[in-house]
Amino acid sequence: MDLVTPTWPEFSGAVRGFVTEAPTALGKPFEVMVPDFSSERSYEIRRWAARGLTLPALGDEVLVVEDEHKLPWVPVWWPSAGDISLARDYGIVEALPAGTIAKGSLCTYKAATGIYWRLLYTGEATYPWAKVGGPALRNFVVEATNATEVLAKVNEFTTPLAMEADVTWASLRVITGTSAFTSFHLYIAGSIAAETYVGTSIQGIGGGQLRPTLAKSALIETRMARLGGSGSAQLIGASLRLDPLRVG
Repeated sequence: MDLVTPTWPEFSGAVRGFVTEAPTALGKPFEVMVPDFSSERSYEIRRWAARGLTLPALGDEVLVVEDEHKLPWVPVWWPSAGDISLARDYGIVEALPAGTIAKGSLCTYKAATGIYWRLLYTGEATYPWAKVGGPALRNFVVEATNATEVLAKVNEFTTPLAMEADVTWASLRVITGTSAFTSFHLYIAGSIAAETYVGTSIQGIGGGQLRPTLAKSALIETRMARLGGSGSAQLIGASLRLDPLRVG
């Protein structure tokens, strides 16, 4: 029997191959097999184009070309698992960025007219954006008076995003009625979240602070009333402040 030496197809300038041994780092060589030639026809690729921080992986498709010195190059290749996302700045947004987001990415979220929050993407499950800059939301009422024992709304706003936040409500001055208390409470989504009182015939400061988790569009309110006695309960400089720690 005559032995026939196999002949391989001529290199056509660009052929498709597959990674058989992946590089260990950017700029490191890797092995490629070209199936149109033979399982024995492989190349060590030392010249290849990077795709950000993504490395060619076992089985990824590549395009192999040869230069005039018969040296193989891989100018393009396709990562089957997708590219590694790179951190970026999304600029000013009115909705949080969607899709695959790299940790360390930033955006400037418009929380309200003239209020912008600088957010850093951490990838945490529930609230993946940490607030790293920008003012709190604040609602301020110069004066509120209530001569009844029925709680009446003083401050309010709705949350623009789901969040964990510091919520502070305060009054610079509380004036109670005769032999009466002043109730100054915090409500979240229509339910009482905290109760504060200023005692009878006292002119003092009322309010408090909580760190709740809040749904998007949750209504946050303060309400006040006279409790017992007679006359009017009065708040001077009543404020409600919302300062998020993390949002999602």
